[in-house]
Amino acid sequence: MSAEPLGQRLEAARRRVFAGRAPELAAFQGLLDGHTGERVLFVHGPGGVGKSALLGRYRELALAAGRPAVTVDGRDLEATPTGLMARVQEDAGAHGGGWPAGLALFIDTYEAIETIDRWVRDVFVPSLPADAVLTIAGRNAPGWEWRSDAGLGSMTRIHALRNLDRQAAREYARVRGVPPAHHDTIVETSFGHPLALALLADASLRSQPEASPTVRGSTDITGALLERFLSVVPNGSQRAALEVCGHARATTEELLAAVLETSEAGELFRWLRGLPFVDEGPHGLYPHDLARDVLESDLYWRNPERYRTLHRRLRRYVIERFRDSRGREQQRAVFDTLFLHKNSPLMRPYFDWSRLHGSYVESARPDDLEAIVALLERHEGSESAEIGRYWFGRQPDAFLVSRGASGRMEGFTAHLQFAAPQADEMEADPAVRSIWSFVSEAGPLRPGECVVVHRFWMGEDYQDVSAQSVVAAAATRLWLTTPSLAWSFPCVADPEQWGPMFGYCNIERRPAADFEVGGRRYGVFGHDWRIEPPSQWLDGLAEREVEMGLTLDEIARQPTPQLLVLSEEDFRRAVRTALREMGRTDALAGSPLCRSRLAAGVEGQAPAQRLQARLREAIDGLGTTARTRKFQEALAVTFIEDAPTQEAAADRLGVPFNTYRYRLERGIALVTERLWRQDTTGLEG
Repeated sequence: MSAEPLGQRLEAARRRVFAGRAPELAAFQGLLDGHTGERVLFVHGPGGVGKSALLGRYRELALAAGRPAVTVDGRDLEATPTGLMARVQEDAGAHGGGWPAGLALFIDTYEAIETIDRWVRDVFVPSLPADAVLTIAGRNAPGWEWRSDAGLGSMTRIHALRNLDRQAAREYARVRGVPPAHHDTIVETSFGHPLALALLADASLRSQPEASPTVRGSTDITGALLERFLSVVPNGSQRAALEVCGHARATTEELLAAVLETSEAGELFRWLRGLPFVDEGPHGLYPHDLARDVLESDLYWRNPERYRTLHRRLRRYVIERFRDSRGREQQRAVFDTLFLHKNSPLMRPYFDWSRLHGSYVESARPDDLEAIVALLERHEGSESAEIGRYWFGRQPDAFLVSRGASGRMEGFTAHLQFAAPQADEMEADPAVRSIWSFVSEAGPLRPGECVVVHRFWMGEDYQDVSAQSVVAAAATRLWLTTPSLAWSFPCVADPEQWGPMFGYCNIERRPAADFEVGGRRYGVFGHDWRIEPPSQWLDGLAEREVEMGLTLDEIARQPTPQLLVLSEEDFRRAVRTALREMGRTDALAGSPLCRSRLAAGVEGQAPAQRLQARLREAIDGLGTTARTRKFQEALAVTFIEDAPTQEAAADRLGVPFNTYRYRLERGIALVTERLWRQDTTGLEG
């Protein structure tokens, strides 16, 4: 039987599974060696990020260097100067005889004694011997005084402890004996957070080989992490603010005030700002990725209806911001809208959500052309590159580039727009030729309408999720702001890969529009915005956003609009017929207008009733001005009062028959124009 003490075996086991942290270990070794003049290391980070484990390794390094090491935990101390000093002196054997030479002192869980922080800075640290090294670890970043004091600032290194990188996280999983098949899932869903890694590794070792555990899939893991993140249980308004912060892409005071309908937004914002797992960005506050997942999963599990209510309020705020803003602000609102899909298991894999924080999209500049052509040449070949150069000369405004914080181009996209492409344009590009042929057969354009072809999109790694993230934002903004948009057609190199995402967005696969360039086949998806206009499309997506577990099959079973897109000639003919039958809803039910946008979108009202109401509104609308009132009267007596004959209608109006006929025809033309505008643009009046 081994005589090795149990404590030593525990330390050996902890050392065996310790992974990563090379920069942090090097920083501490520098303190021990005394090369930099720094004597204090202040490590801070959220609960469970591995501060105590790191202090354990620091202690081993100190002992290996021949230094006496003392570790105290703030939770075990009386939070007074006397309490801290007495405990440290006792453990260091410093009663009466002074401090031991080369003391390495470690204070863990510093947040528990932060009330004496000023005394620690001003009295305790100066009382330590010149050759001592002090390491403090806590959840909260040190106050500005640790930096601003010329003496203390020069002797103190502050280190924000983050999650493990992918390599270290994978090494931890390997050492713990996690099955290799589970490594990717555990690394991805833990975001490298050490406590999450430990919990997931434990769950993996207890699960079936084919069942890879996730944070979202376990309320036990979620609860344990939430407990570590929240050192103090928040009150009602703080919890609500935390839920908003977990759900929104970036949280501002304005957003808190609008979504929570509270006058305490400023106070709540300051509270959020002080949380150790909440970071600041250029556009607001946001939690660390794992903390966001934990907060979201906990709320959805604990109170799904509250989750849905919060989502709808936040969504309403984001959409209103989009409609009221322009330029970069509107672009950020689109990012915020896309971020609302983050919890969908279908959408989650198709976005690099971090790109929505640090990237932006702007019109390409002339000096971007060669970089754009180079990307095309590398990823799609010379023929595609020449087509790209052609379109840059033809429609330069169609090209948008995505840039990171440094301003460097990270990728580009080209949204070509046509009312009708020219013959030489179709000759130059097989994509436009094929897509226009499809449009001519499936849904020809009406006067004033246009088509957008999302012809190119790519980044350094071609059409990956990183490039897709910012391209989707640019495309969505275009769909929501382009007047009289009839069709949009995203083109992709791998339609099978992107099919589920487009299916989620109700953008259908259009294989008849596929095309070939340079011996490579490209797939096309398309959406007819006349059948499902942007407002209805957004409403449809809204219901999918709030369900974390919605599958593609369930989305496919949801009802989709089955509307007609009538030519202007057919529409005018249908309006004339509907006016004659507007007194009988049974007859109106057979009108093609009942399957148009004109009569769609009112819950609980039959299309024939909706059409009847639209006709009546259009006729009544002519009575609002003296210039058109006579036309309204002719329509009313003929179609609403239902005069038996046109002659009788003229008699009721007291005008000659020819005058009546002119007013009737003019009235029908004005009503038709009004209804046509509503059907083609979705605008009232």
